[in-house]
Amino acid sequence: MAGGTLRWDGPPGEALAPAGGATSDMVVLGSRGHEDKLACLSDIDVAVRTSRHEGVPRVPREAVAMGTPILVTPATNLVELVIATGGGWAADATIESIKEAFWRAAGDVGE
Repeated sequence: MAGGTLRWDGPPGEALAPAGGATSDMVVLGSRGHEDKLACLSDIDVAVRTSRHEGVPRVPREAVAMGTPILVTPATNLVELVIATGGGWAADATIESIKEAFWRAAGDVGE
C-alpha cells in the first residue's frame, strides 16, 4: 500500500501479515472507545471487520457512512450493504479468504 498504514482490529492480525511479518505500514489495533474508533475510521485507508457470529455490528455501518472502505465477512450481515454502496470488499470467514481479500483491498486503495 503506497504511503498508507494498514490497520486491523484484533485477531487474526498475525495470520494476515505478509511473509516476513508486520511492517511500519501496518498497525494492529485492539478494542477502541467510541470517539477513538471514529477518529481511527476517519484516518485509515481500509477497515476490517471479520466475524463468525454477529448480529449487525456498528463499525461497518459507521465506516460506510464515513466513506472508509471496509472488508467484511458474511456473519456481519452487511455484505450486501458494503457491496451495493461500493463501500468495500467481502470475504468468507476463513483465514485464506480474509487474507486474499485484505491484500486485494490494500492494492485497490494503494492505486
